[in-house]
Amino acid sequence: MKNKISTLQVVSLCWQLILSVDIGIISYISLISLKQDGWISIIVAGFLGIIPVLLYLYLMSYRPEMNFHQLNEYLFGKIGGKIINSIVALLIAFCVMLYFNNLNNFITSQYLHKTPTLFGIIIFSIPVIYLLNQGLTTIGRTTFVLFAFGLGLLLLTVLGLVGQIDLNNFMPILEHDTTNIFRTALRIIPYTSFSLILLLCIPKQDIVDSSKLNKRVIGAYIISFITVLSALFFIVGVLGADLAQLYQYPEFHVLKRISIGGFIERVESTLSLRWIFYIFTTLVFGLYFLKKYIETTFRIKKEKKLNIISSVVAIILLISCNWMFSSNTESNMLLLNIIPIFLYIINLGVTILMFIKTKTKTL
Repeated sequence: MKNKISTLQVVSLCWQLILSVDIGIISYISLISLKQDGWISIIVAGFLGIIPVLLYLYLMSYRPEMNFHQLNEYLFGKIGGKIINSIVALLIAFCVMLYFNNLNNFITSQYLHKTPTLFGIIIFSIPVIYLLNQGLTTIGRTTFVLFAFGLGLLLLTVLGLVGQIDLNNFMPILEHDTTNIFRTALRIIPYTSFSLILLLCIPKQDIVDSSKLNKRVIGAYIISFITVLSALFFIVGVLGADLAQLYQYPEFHVLKRISIGGFIERVESTLSLRWIFYIFTTLVFGLYFLKKYIETTFRIKKEKKLNIISSVVAIILLISCNWMFSSNTESNMLLLNIIPIFLYIINLGVTILMFIKTKTKTL
């Protein structure tokens, strides 16, 4: 049972994979491109993003005994499969560094102002690497617990902000043309829907109640996008688009407006913990994806040896992010213009290629 996971745990994983980009990424793309019209692009992205999700679910069902890396070697042969797996693994490794850089910036700027950046990286690397070396079952249970805590904090956030929304902040509606709205939606999809490719490192037969998987994953996807939409709705509705653009993390600053019961204030540090949970889960599972790549590609059978190698890789990636992105301006330019292109070419391109190959491959 060490490598078994339930659909509820997969659902909690989907939720956190999508919402991990809610802070510092989706809000930045939406606000910088469309201001108060950003919510429209999120709705468009939600509808279009269901296409890659359906492709992922199809590939999981095609050969349920295989994970993503094994399936590629089956479809394209050992050499072709290893090449494709290596390209995708490099992309996932870069995304891990990007997400950890986002997490580290958020924590050091909002929580630990006087703490050296490298110290923060080391502290947060320890639980990530520890959980990485546990079985899939342990990762799934931890993910579900963090999901439950995050859901509770989300409900408190909604209750605290719902009465402070000013609908005038959304005026004028449709100030931007449909081309710009569609372009922004296409920039959002790679950071939300494409992250679910990580699920493919789990063979479907390792999911305990897999008959419910498709419906539950699609349900989780829809609810997650509604949550992403509500986050931007609260940011614009409470702060206003112009003020929100001045903050690096407007999601955090809008929480400063919350008071519980009219007398409990300054709860933003507690309520924002859910974003740390989300990014933590995404980091662990992104590294788990790389771990399964190493295991499949190099045919490593001994668990201890695999854990050592994957831990070394994790340490290198997590520490390297401190030098990979030299400034917030540089990382923001990458988020907006460069990274989505690579995600479309590699993530979506490989997925479509696999789908086409399954239709011509003889079982």
